[in-house]
Amino acid sequence: MYVDHHSDIIIFPQIRDVEEAFIRSRTAKMYTGATTLRTPGPGTEFYSLREYVPGDPFKNINWKAFARTGDLMINEKCRDAVTDLYIILDSRDIARIGTVLKNPLEMGTVAAASLASFFIKRRDSVSLTIYDEKLSFLPPDTGDKQYFKILSSLAGVAPRGTMPLQAVTNSLAARFSRGSPVFIISSCEGDGTVPSAVRDLVGRGHEVTVLSPSSIDFERLVSRIPRMSYEVLKLERQNRLTSLAGFGSQVIDWMPDMDLSQALLQVRGY
Repeated sequence: MYVDHHSDIIIFPQIRDVEEAFIRSRTAKMYTGATTLRTPGPGTEFYSLREYVPGDPFKNINWKAFARTGDLMINEKCRDAVTDLYIILDSRDIARIGTVLKNPLEMGTVAAASLASFFIKRRDSVSLTIYDEKLSFLPPDTGDKQYFKILSSLAGVAPRGTMPLQAVTNSLAARFSRGSPVFIISSCEGDGTVPSAVRDLVGRGHEVTVLSPSSIDFERLVSRIPRMSYEVLKLERQNRLTSLAGFGSQVIDWMPDMDLSQALLQVRGY
């Protein structure tokens, strides 16, 4: 007997370990979620003691301090907070450069999935934007349901189109929460609007991190590039990344043989 049956299989990107040490920020919002803010409020970590006032919950009374001093004292906790975090993934046609398993788009989807996993586990609210020939935006949210939505979106990406980054940031400017961190995962090749887009985001108070797979080095995996041409292209790329860092963003030059966690630990201003 022959049964004509068709089943779809969705393959999610691999999730890599992400070290918390790569995070750097000028504001407390970047450290929300697993790390508490050093201000009193609802939370779990001890902050200080203060005198009891009518209306305080009895469960917050520090009975040891009462036994020692005879005065009712209240335990204050560090305030926990949740922030919105935005991941922008470049899936333009240029992202196909390299081999089947090693190319900017493949590494970019792994990075986006791993970052989403890391921040959702920290109880942060994560948004995903994918741009190629069109713009796909997933509003920020928390929890397993949002994580599944992100993985499902990443499973369907394919290299196509030439949409510029500034068109993306201009379209989403009103949707970005003020001061929220923004991760841009892009080779930054073939798009002259990247510097302007990054400058505008930093100017609006966002903590911008550019995770940039090196398309030049991916191309070397499949074709021979004359040494002189490679050096010139490499210098142009370094100048491009230096200009992005000059606007106040954090820049990561991601090599094909470099693990994601290792790359994130090399955040630096060029």
